[in-house]
Amino acid sequence: MRKIVVWLGALLIGVLPAWSQVLRIEFSGEVTQADVLLPGVIIGTPLTGRVEVDLAQLPEDYYYGGGHPGYTIQFSAGTHTVLFDSINASRDGGFTPGIFLNDEGGNYDWVGFQLRNQDDPLAVTLRFEDVIPPFALVNGNYLPESIHLPTGLSRATFTYFHSFGPGFVQARVTSATMTIDGVGGVTAILLWRVNHSNLPAQQKRALLSMLQAAEQEFADGDCEAGLRHLEKFQKRVHAQVEKSDAELARRLIVGAETIIEAGCGLGS
Repeated sequence: MRKIVVWLGALLIGVLPAWSQVLRIEFSGEVTQADVLLPGVIIGTPLTGRVEVDLAQLPEDYYYGGGHPGYTIQFSAGTHTVLFDSINASRDGGFTPGIFLNDEGGNYDWVGFQLRNQDDPLAVTLRFEDVIPPFALVNGNYLPESIHLPTGLSRATFTYFHSFGPGFVQARVTSATMTIDGVGGVTAILLWRVNHSNLPAQQKRALLSMLQAAEQEFADGDCEAGLRHLEKFQKRVHAQVEKSDAELARRLIVGAETIIEAGCGLGS
C-alpha cells in the first residue's frame, strides 16, 4: 500500500462550525540572502511566518489592492516581526497585492502570496514553484481547492524587499502547512465546502460520508483506495450537485481532482 502526502495537517472528522472560514498557511525556513534591511538578520537566521485569508471576503480575482480586507502576511526573523494587512494594501502601480495561481501547463506551476502597503516601498512575497513534470502544484484557479502545496515546497521562497531600491531579505522555506481554522486532512477543504454549502441535509451527509471514507483510507495508508473514493465522490457531485449549484460542483470536482492528480508517489 502506498501513502499520500497529508497536505493539510491532522483531520478532525465531523461538521465544521459555521464560523470556520480562515485559510492559514504557516511556514518556516532560514535566511539565504540578507543586507541591511533587517538589522541583525544574517544568512542562516531562522524565519517563521503565517498567511491568513478570510475565505468569506475572498475577491473573485484574488486582487487586494485599495484596502480590500481579509488577507494578512506576517513573519518573524531575529528580533523583527513584520505584519502586512490587505486593509492597507497599495492601490497604485508597481508591485501588485494579491494571490496568484499560475497553472503554466508545459512550463511550470507557481503560487504566490504578496502584499505591499500604500505609500510604502517595502513588500513581501511567499512563492511556491513546481518545475518537475507532471506539474501538480496548481490545478485550475480555485483557492484553496486548486493548490497541492507539498509539490511546490522544494522551490519555495519568502522575500521581504524594497520595491524601488536596495534592501532585500530572502529565505528558503523548508516547511509549510495549510489549514482552515486549524482543521486539516487530505480532504479537509472538500469537507469544509460541503459543510458550508446550501445542499439539502441528506445530500450533505452522503457526500461527507464519501469524503470521510476516503480520509480513513489515507490515514490507514491505502492511498489507491482513498483516490477511488474521491473518484466516486466526483461522480456523485456531477450527478447530484451540478444542476442545483454549478459553482459548488466545479469547486468540489476540482478539489478532488487536485488530490487525484497528485497521486500516491509524493510522500512516505
